[in-house]
Amino acid sequence: MCGVQPINRSEGREAVIAALCGLLEWDNSLSRCCAVRALGKLEVSDAGVRQRLTKLLHDPDPDVRLDTAVILGDLMATEGVESLIESLLTDPEGEVRIEAARALSKLRTPEAVEALIRCVREDGLPQLDLSVDDLEFGDSLEVQGQALEALGCIGD
Repeated sequence: MCGVQPINRSEGREAVIAALCGLLEWDNSLSRCCAVRALGKLEVSDAGVRQRLTKLLHDPDPDVRLDTAVILGDLMATEGVESLIESLLTDPEGEVRIEAARALSKLRTPEAVEALIRCVREDGLPQLDLSVDDLEFGDSLEVQGQALEALGCIGD
């Protein structure tokens, strides 16, 4: 075996997780996205790693925020509820807000229900400017629809 000591499966997994966590700090947003997805596939349960993922909901790149919202929901990371609610209500990107709503529907916490109801009540339809020929509705309608769907998934 060429003098290489095999490592046990647990040590190998921890080494991979540590390497992926290192990628979360890189300047390259594609590397951060790939690391987030890979950590999700590994179904990471470590609270420290999940906290690092949660912080990425404030990443400057919307793709990183979007992937993070998806993974936090898939991991059932209840420690991310507060940040997901913040993303749902304030993120400038509609797609991130939609994925935050989907993640919150999986987490099913009382705080999630309250935030989804708030999103439905406050977003509503955009104001129409009849002086403009090309009406744009933005993302608020889609976000509101996803919030309603999330509430339906949660049930009572």
